[in-house]
Amino acid sequence: MRRTLALVAGLAVVSAVAAGCGVSSKEIIKPRDPAGQGETRSPDIDVEAVEELRAVEVVINRGRFQPQQVTASLDSTVRVVNGDSRTVKIRLLEGLAESLAENELEPGEKIELDFVASGTERLGLKGSSATLEINVYQPG
Repeated sequence: MRRTLALVAGLAVVSAVAAGCGVSSKEIIKPRDPAGQGETRSPDIDVEAVEELRAVEVVINRGRFQPQQVTASLDSTVRVVNGDSRTVKIRLLEGLAESLAENELEPGEKIELDFVASGTERLGLKGSSATLEINVYQPG
C-alpha cells in the first residue's frame, strides 16, 4: 500500500512539474540554422536616408554661396544647389579635383561632389567674387 501511495504521489509531482513548465500543445518550435548559415538578420535601414545624413548642402542664392565654408568627411557628399533664378557657372579656384564635370547649373539644378583625398577645395562663381571653401577630412 505504501508503494502504491508513493507511486501515485510521485506521478502527481511529475504532472505538476510538467504543467508548470509552460509547455503548450499549440506552441510551434522552429528549428534554428546553425551558426554562420541562413539569413542575416539586421534592422531595417534605408540606405538613402543614411546617405542623406552624410550630405552637406550649399545653396547658391543672389550670386553667393550659402554657407561660404563647409566641412565634410571623405565618406560624405557636398551638394551644391542653384537656388537662384538664373543660370550660374561654377569654377574650380583651387583644390582636390582637376575640373568639375558639370559646371553650369540651371535654376533648381544641383551637382554632388565626392572626394577621395582630404584637403581644401575652393569654388567660385563666374562673374562674381563669391567663393565656397570645402574642407575635407578623413574620418577616424
